[in-house]
Amino acid sequence: TAVERDALLDEALREAPSAVFSAVAERPGIRARLLRRVKEVKQSGLADEDAARRMSEAAGVLADDARDRLDAFLAVLGHYESLLVRAGLEDHEDTLRRLLDRLRRDPPAQPPRLLVVDGFDDFTPVEQAILDALAGLVFESGGEVLVTLPWDDQRPLLFDASRSAREHLLRTGFVEERCAGFPRARGTSLEVLASNLFAAPSPGAIPSDGTGCLGAVPSDGTVRLVVAGDPEDEAETLARTARELGREPGLL
Repeated sequence: TAVERDALLDEALREAPSAVFSAVAERPGIRARLLRRVKEVKQSGLADEDAARRMSEAAGVLADDARDRLDAFLAVLGHYESLLVRAGLEDHEDTLRRLLDRLRRDPPAQPPRLLVVDGFDDFTPVEQAILDALAGLVFESGGEVLVTLPWDDQRPLLFDASRSAREHLLRTGFVEERCAGFPRARGTSLEVLASNLFAAPSPGAIPSDGTGCLGAVPSDGTVRLVVAGDPEDEAETLARTARELGREPGLL
């Protein structure tokens, strides 16, 4: 859980004392930033020791202060991983890497006939490798794979986060189809959001009553607000909500 992860990081900081981090240990957000760096390293798809070795080798070309920061981070990373093993736990990145290894070593004998990947705008290297493995299995069994991405040729900078994922999918043989409208949109609120989501408000168009540039949108149950503690909690909450919506008769 997020609480256990934060507690392990705190302990790793204590077990790997460093002048680099001791000076900023109490600053707001320092643990969150450290945890993001840990996640980025693990999301590379490399084994922890390989990632640490490569960063250590690269440290030789860094200035002294930058090398000290990297060494301190590697010490924290090493202690964090040791604490996970000691506690018999794995974090989200470990789970994804274990899934990828399982797909490569022991792929399912009967993969799904349809794989739909919706709601992403980019993928980490591990997530992309999992998608590639699953797509290959589904394709080979005669099934179909659908991946949705936000993209607009007229506004590439707005959707730049999707660029690398889109280019990778096209290179691997996916065929691109464009959604020209929102045929599944139902209800006034979703139609208004869909048509105005990326519209730039004109000067003076934002009302003073706090309703925003779209004005008041009636709530008919189509649009739901979800509050989450962090990105992982957000993803899990949205997945649960989507699953509940999928059980509603007539929705799909």
